[in-house]
Amino acid sequence: MTGHGGDYEIHIAPSVGPRFAAAFSPMHVVGGSTLRGHVRDQAELHGVLAVISDLGLDLLDVTRLAD
Repeated sequence: MTGHGGDYEIHIAPSVGPRFAAAFSPMHVVGGSTLRGHVRDQAELHGVLAVISDLGLDLLDVTRLAD
């Protein structure tokens, strides 16, 4: 991973409802168990991953999407 941003898709379990959507900014909750969005840099990605951990969710997969 580089310091540059990119588009990512993150799969989590269990599913989360819309009330948690703001917690994952800049990612968007899609279908309850997928987060998708653009992060500016590696630090912002780690921030999203920290929220997942803090909420006690399982991190299933992190994929950087093609540019």
